[in-house]
Amino acid sequence: MTAVDSRQVSPVAVVIPTALGLIFCALNAAGAKLLCVSSGCDIYAGYTLGGLSINLLGAVFFAVLLLLSLLSSRLALFRRGLYAVLLAGLLLDTLFLIWQILYWPCTSCLLVALLLALCVLGARASFPEFRRSVINLTLLLWLVAFVPVVVTAGKELLLQPWPILGSVGAPVTVYFSPTCPTCEKTVVDILDQAGLSGQVAFYPIAKNQEDLRRLVRLTGQVGEAELRRVFAPADEIDAKPGLTQRWRLARNKMALARLGADTVPLVLTPRLVHATPVAPLPLYQSGSSPVDFYQVKPIEEGCSMAAPEDEVCE
Repeated sequence: MTAVDSRQVSPVAVVIPTALGLIFCALNAAGAKLLCVSSGCDIYAGYTLGGLSINLLGAVFFAVLLLLSLLSSRLALFRRGLYAVLLAGLLLDTLFLIWQILYWPCTSCLLVALLLALCVLGARASFPEFRRSVINLTLLLWLVAFVPVVVTAGKELLLQPWPILGSVGAPVTVYFSPTCPTCEKTVVDILDQAGLSGQVAFYPIAKNQEDLRRLVRLTGQVGEAELRRVFAPADEIDAKPGLTQRWRLARNKMALARLGADTVPLVLTPRLVHATPVAPLPLYQSGSSPVDFYQVKPIEEGCSMAAPEDEVCE
């Protein structure tokens, strides 16, 4: 084994992100759910390999990295081991990032990925032999996979749709336009159903200026009575929506686009997602699950999002 002058190299730049990664993964393995704010966090927390959760495997990985990084300033053998483990981890994390592009983004996984990349950069800064083209190319591939996952997770967190009535986690979701006659019938039919309070979330879509004028009248706490009145014609002198309300409505339209829908109304349940307008049929019975309240079927009287902004759907 070749001894290395400890004055020439310092593993501090590797030790710090490695220690943070170990602590983060260990706490999540214990059930802390740190930074678990995206759709993929809970899903991937249940993934196992060899009977071990990915959070526990991450903690073991960072523990090995920490040990190797602490010993790397003393013996070249440990530096070669550190290089091999970092390269393998970066390759595996790149594959996992590609998986998140195809399926669900995970914010806690993104932090772990970032800490791993910082370990690699710290090793490159500390040890000249880590600046090889192989690890540089792998780091570039990792970055190409990392950026789209960050964008997807950001869209999920920052561009969540805004319900005008109901909660985000409601079993049934309804997208509607105040100037769409079929939307009015759909919304009113749902509001008339008994036992659905708290089970439905309504998301307004502003297709045109008339929609904006009707929606701007809804201020403060919106109840069923106010929601029914949103389908009434607005006065030309009604106030204009502020930036906050415009941003909320823009997020709703983005969410509708992400669902692949180009018409309203759109009704979704946990069992079915419809990219075409649907008409709810009352099937409510005592003891039924909220997700079974409706039998849905395509209808042809919906309003297209492709219509000019100044056109009101008749």
